Amino acid sequence: MISFSKIKFCKFYFFKLLLTLFAATFSLSLQAKVIYYNFEYLKLPVAKLSIDYNEKRIVKGDISFSLETKGPLKIYRDYASEGKLKYQLDESWIYSINGFDRGQPEEKKIIYSKTKEPIIEKFIDDKGVFPIAIIPVQDIGAIDPFSVIINTIINLEKKKNCYDNFRVIDGKRRYKVAMRKVDSSLSDIDKNLVTGKISHCRLTVLNSENNSKKYRIWPFNKQDIFIDLWFSHEKKYLPIRIRAKTPIGSIIGRAVTEDL
Repeated sequence: MISFSKIKFCKFYFFKLLLTLFAATFSLSLQAKVIYYNFEYLKLPVAKLSIDYNEKRIVKGDISFSLETKGPLKIYRDYASEGKLKYQLDESWIYSINGFDRGQPEEKKIIYSKTKEPIIEKFIDDKGVFPIAIIPVQDIGAIDPFSVIINTIINLEKKKNCYDNFRVIDGKRRYKVAMRKVDSSLSDIDKNLVTGKISHCRLTVLNSENNSKKYRIWPFNKQDIFIDLWFSHEKKYLPIRIRAKTPIGSIIGRAVTEDL
């Protein structure tokens, strides 16, 4: 039986990270207009992510998404947010989020470009934290967390490999991400999700600003800041399963759609 002390121990940053890392995948994937991820901890529901996009759009079309806590976690951390990824004609793109975390507002609007540094137009943090200072030369070409998955899907489509390195700025943090292939296996319990080839890749978050041994991103420990993803080749490289190992156990997310 899960205790509320354990729920409290598992800080909510993980779900915000999932929101930013996975929502944009669907501008490249299935034809359905709405797709959901259900997340569980010890078989208990903890969060739900939904993605709504225009199926008539080409790659990198606009999408909207929403995230909310579920089950016991909602009692401790009542969180809900909506956001959008919008591409511009000049090949820049806008990442925006609006939500509430335990009654406190949270809002972001950041403009990204391959040839310029990001512009943080609006940043309201639920804890009152100020945005990081953009460094003009160093941050040119840095991307939002969404684009990590978009570029990984493109790599799988074109190169059949998820290997890549990324520089990411999310408004609050500046970090590096490494994507590497692990294997092509899928757990027995999830084999009924999809048939065909699966690419199992690992997204590792690397800290580029703080080398202190005390550095950590909740709920990960200092050594294992990573998320595993299983991409289905048959489903246009949709990540059908997500797993993050935390100090209190694994949190599992599964894609849920009529087309699976």
